[in-house]
Amino acid sequence: MKYLITSIKEIEDIITPSLVIDDLFDPFPFPKLEEQFRSCMRLYRIETFGEDFEKFPISFEEFNPRYDKFYGLNYNRLTEIIEIEEFKINLKQLFNSHEDYFIEDITDQLPNPSEAEFKLFLYNSLKSLQSSFEFLFSTEINNNVILNLFKDELLESYERAFEKTKNHFSVYDEIFNKFNFEVNLSNSDLVENNRIDSIVSLEYIPSRDEILSKLIDGTNNKITFENYEKKLVEKQFLSKELDGWRSSSINFVRFYTHCERQKLFRSVFLTKSSGVKMLRQLYSFYDGPTLDLPNKRAKIKPGQISNIYYFL
Repeated sequence: MKYLITSIKEIEDIITPSLVIDDLFDPFPFPKLEEQFRSCMRLYRIETFGEDFEKFPISFEEFNPRYDKFYGLNYNRLTEIIEIEEFKINLKQLFNSHEDYFIEDITDQLPNPSEAEFKLFLYNSLKSLQSSFEFLFSTEINNNVILNLFKDELLESYERAFEKTKNHFSVYDEIFNKFNFEVNLSNSDLVENNRIDSIVSLEYIPSRDEILSKLIDGTNNKITFENYEKKLVEKQFLSKELDGWRSSSINFVRFYTHCERQKLFRSVFLTKSSGVKMLRQLYSFYDGPTLDLPNKRAKIKPGQISNIYYFL
């Protein structure tokens, strides 16, 4: 499997079961889900009649690469029949192993004749990792739950890979400092390293009303925001108690950005990360703080928000 993605086609290639049984082909990465994926492959046999031709749907078992064609996955049907939570677990397991492979590839370069060569290899590896992260982050995938889930999980994997690599090669901080590539840290680590201001104050915990009054500009905007929250609960993005985010860090920041662009939040937060931090505190969610930055929020395209939050 190719870990550093540079096109959506490469994602589709990974999640499509191989049509040719050959040792040269990678095995399907999700064996427990292979039957569901196979059943959603658009496979056709092409039969010609003079100058005319007709396509006939066939099964995976009937497929013959000499005269049959594959026309992609039926993602709508796949979304209906697949167990999404099991797919997410499979994705995390798959990506965790490739994070380790990423480090192993760098470690294999340690016997190089000079340290300069190793540093160059390390730098280029991190540059490729960041390039893939930025490509996926800025790429819009329309109306496709499966590919969007793959994309979001892979983005979080890239952050973990950077963190693991940095810890493994800690003596090369001067190289890692060249990259604006934040990492997911636990709440305790965030507090200890001052990565988020007052995640949970040890002396005073502000109430929900206090947070909303600081963040939201006006009564009408507060009503709109609370209506959004009701819909988020219905779609299981947010806990019923309104105190726990249930989706990914990327979707969290997309929600904040949507509210920001609807001018629900005070304008003073437009060029800061402090507004996002307030929402994190409100929903007790601290993953992926790198996405809070104003320049990162500005890169989020409207379609990336509407594809997820079409119901708002």
